[in-house]
Amino acid sequence: MQLKREFSVYSMRLTKAALQRISFDSNALFWCALIIVATSLRLFHLGSESLWNDELASWAFSKVDSLGQVIELTKRDVHPPGYQVFLYFWIKLAGDTEIALRLPAAIAGVWAVAFLLLLGRRLYTPQVPGLSALLLAVSWTPIYYSQEGRAYSLLMLGAIATSYYWVKVFLKHATAVKKYGHTMLYVSPCGPLQWSTCITLAFYFLVYRF
Repeated sequence: MQLKREFSVYSMRLTKAALQRISFDSNALFWCALIIVATSLRLFHLGSESLWNDELASWAFSKVDSLGQVIELTKRDVHPPGYQVFLYFWIKLAGDTEIALRLPAAIAGVWAVAFLLLLGRRLYTPQVPGLSALLLAVSWTPIYYSQEGRAYSLLMLGAIATSYYWVKVFLKHATAVKKYGHTMLYVSPCGPLQWSTCITLAFYFLVYRF
């Protein structure tokens, strides 16, 4: 754990000097380098530690014989069954090693960085997207949850992606609402991960419908 934190701090120091020289608005090399850094930090020692209590709970709920058993077991949990259902199929595809169970969270963490870049480019000055995405890419907390076999990293991706599409819709008003109304279906898988997301999606539906 300490090694991961030191690696994150070292990466932030390496990029700090370059920030003042980079054009955040159109420098494709910077975007690519940032995604590579985010990916490396999230995959670094991904399977070095054993599963802990919450990860074991996810594994126990999903490593069963049938999908019906997953639903039945998650009735006792405080969270919706979406992540456990996803994990049930993922285990069948990729196995149940530490790396396999944590890989979806790592991938979601990288995509969250990419979507934050896109969101920042729509809302703020050219410097803001790069700085905000850099902080998300190298900060310890997002990296930690991107290396945990739970739904938190996927929720972060869902929140940022939802915000991006909300902005995309409302900046283009009525025409865009009709064109991008399907984005509710795009982000709807986040709903079964957390009840609060279901409320957000319901509000989105009301705005889009009426």
